[in-house]
Amino acid sequence: MKDLLLELPAWLVMFVVAVISAALAISVLIYLRKRIPYDKYKENHEVGGFLFNALGLIYAVIVAFVIYVSWSEYTEALNYSEAEITALRNIYHNSKSFRPDVAERIRTAIVSYTEAVIRDEWKLLGEGKVSEKARNEHLKLWNLILTEPELKRIETDAVFQQCLADLNELSKARVMRIATSRKNIPFVVWTVIMIGALTSVGFSLFFGTRDLKIQATMTALFAMTNALIMLLIFFLDHPFSGETGLSSEAYKEFLEVIRTHSNF
Repeated sequence: MKDLLLELPAWLVMFVVAVISAALAISVLIYLRKRIPYDKYKENHEVGGFLFNALGLIYAVIVAFVIYVSWSEYTEALNYSEAEITALRNIYHNSKSFRPDVAERIRTAIVSYTEAVIRDEWKLLGEGKVSEKARNEHLKLWNLILTEPELKRIETDAVFQQCLADLNELSKARVMRIATSRKNIPFVVWTVIMIGALTSVGFSLFFGTRDLKIQATMTALFAMTNALIMLLIFFLDHPFSGETGLSSEAYKEFLEVIRTHSNF
């Protein structure tokens, strides 16, 4: 089910979820209204209204917290990807200071690593996995800069030291990018917010208006809102998967600039 939700277009998933949640809520409402007279609902309004407000407040706080954490992790994943590209760009530019043949090997290693991230690793991030090819290309770049005889002779050079600093930033960004792909909302948190959503919608069914159509509309909108909030949290919890996930476009743009601008 998870893979299906992530593979389908986001707009289609949202539409289907909204329709199903609204249909289920209206069906239950009609079932209850046929068996419970309106006068019985009126007895629930005073005490039930107070409890419903308290329940809504508790549920709103929990949902707000979960969305905040999920959105923070989603933006962190984006920031780490941008930091990785920045480090690669800096190393690429600074390599101009080295001997031409050394600079060419460094630039080739950067291109190979970037291609491995795009072609192999990015699709694995949705599963929290790492590409061995990307890992090896990353190690090759490290080994090239650390063991190249030409560079070892200029270890005190400011540009070389900056390359090492950028390599450290690259490694840090890479590790954190992978780490964010493995962060997921715990099952217990999902259980709490799902029960909260079902409880809030279910609680609303014990209030009544004389016009069933008006109440059906309100109940449907309320159920749709809760369902779409759950879907939003689900999408944010998978920052590297599906149509709503982050793309490798920044890496592709970096490669495109390299290939189209020889002096980049």
